[in-house]
Amino acid sequence: MILNVNELAADLDYCRVGSLENSPDHKLLAYSMDSDGSERYTIYIKDLETGKLLTDAISGSYYSLEWANDNQTLFYDVLDENHRPVKVFRHSLGDDPSLDELVYEEMDERFFVGVFKSSSKRFIYIGASGNNMSEWRFQDADVPKSTLTLIEPRRDNFEYDVADHGDRFLIRNNGEGNKDFKVSETPIAAPSSANWKVLVDHELGRPIEGITVVQDYLILSLRYNGLPQLRIIEHATGDSFDLTFDEEDYFVSLIEGREWDSSTLRYSYTSLTTPSTIYDYNIKTRGP
Repeated sequence: MILNVNELAADLDYCRVGSLENSPDHKLLAYSMDSDGSERYTIYIKDLETGKLLTDAISGSYYSLEWANDNQTLFYDVLDENHRPVKVFRHSLGDDPSLDELVYEEMDERFFVGVFKSSSKRFIYIGASGNNMSEWRFQDADVPKSTLTLIEPRRDNFEYDVADHGDRFLIRNNGEGNKDFKVSETPIAAPSSANWKVLVDHELGRPIEGITVVQDYLILSLRYNGLPQLRIIEHATGDSFDLTFDEEDYFVSLIEGREWDSSTLRYSYTSLTTPSTIYDYNIKTRGP
């Protein structure tokens, strides 16, 4: 056991753990905890070899928490007085949190920010999202103090999200008014929309609700006739197939956290007659 929440909550009237993130070398655990119900979390770092907490305690954070690849640097978001996550800070282990460096601040009150690490572990992403708008920046996870690069500026009624693969970004977006969304690709070295090329075009009535990228595959989360669907596309060949389910009414969703080089797809499935069940699906063999 790496974290006993019952033990943490023993002397508290309220306890909620927000985020849990292992350091890349798996020696440290960063976790955030709300002890009063305010949704303002304090980040703690636990040494998994000794079981002891480091002296670092970062108050006022929200849900986003990510490690850089040096095992010494944390990125986290912070709430403003209106309970809106608007700032991302960078913390170096052992430093006074009051001296943490501001990495990004959102000035538009219509937007919220979050910090994320790519599935490949190559990049730290900072996303800003508002009503029908979004905007993403990235930096090298190997170089914690590198500068942020903007992918595409925000504009009205334009939404996108991003994943990386090799020397390109794969971008789910609703450009040109495609409300069902499409997937474009663009060079990481020149990510603006001027260089976007359609990889998976939009399909009327079958919106792309999300994308997941691993080393060998692009996985689309779709919806058709009100039901969720999963489509798997092989990067190397472009070949694709859909996972099919026998029941007429069901819910299926991907479970995140897979290894970058894995060919196993883990998903949750439930229906009116099937209790919530987790399955592992081998993409290569197209079976369990």
